[in-house]
Amino acid sequence: MTPASRRPIDVALEGFVAAWHAGAAPSVAGVLAATAPADRDELQQLLGAFLQIAPTVEPTAARAAELTADPLVEQLVALEEAGPFGERLHALREAAGVSIETLAEGFANAFSLPTVDRARAPHELAELELGALPPAGVADRARRAIERLLGSSDGALGVGPDKLPGAPAATAEPDGGGDRPALAELLRDVDQALSVDERDPSAGPRETLDGLLRGS
Repeated sequence: MTPASRRPIDVALEGFVAAWHAGAAPSVAGVLAATAPADRDELQQLLGAFLQIAPTVEPTAARAAELTADPLVEQLVALEEAGPFGERLHALREAAGVSIETLAEGFANAFSLPTVDRARAPHELAELELGALPPAGVADRARRAIERLLGSSDGALGVGPDKLPGAPAATAEPDGGGDRPALAELLRDVDQALSVDERDPSAGPRETLDGLLRGS
């Protein structure tokens, strides 16, 4: 590949690999934060693939601590094994036995989406599964909500761009954790917990589907 044809994502990956071999304990989060949003999902996959085969370097105590402290390293390896975002989302939904329509309804309820966005939600989520909608725009709070609606663990769908270093503060995501209730209970509880627009007139701007799934 000639220098003129090298993409920024190639330069970022090469820099990470070079730093790794030099024993510099590069930060996965830092590399992703410095990458254009549209390229982050691909770079996430490439970094995960590298970390699976990365040579082991005898670490100093400080370097070992840095690697352990990077929350994305272990997650990236797991995500690479699970495949691209759309495949992961489809697998989680199939495992939960939830239709795209039911997932869309729960998602819309969780964020109190307006009527027009509720109608679009099934199509948008289906586009995500098919890979037609870039996952780089999917907010972290949207990923966590989908995981909880499907009874999955946090992190199964990766980290959203709003959780990378330097990202602006995001709207609070649906609360969860502990035992996973039945889907019907979860939808009801999340809907009640997140209907802040209706409960509190001073709440911030209402969530939109584009803001949650397209980063706009």
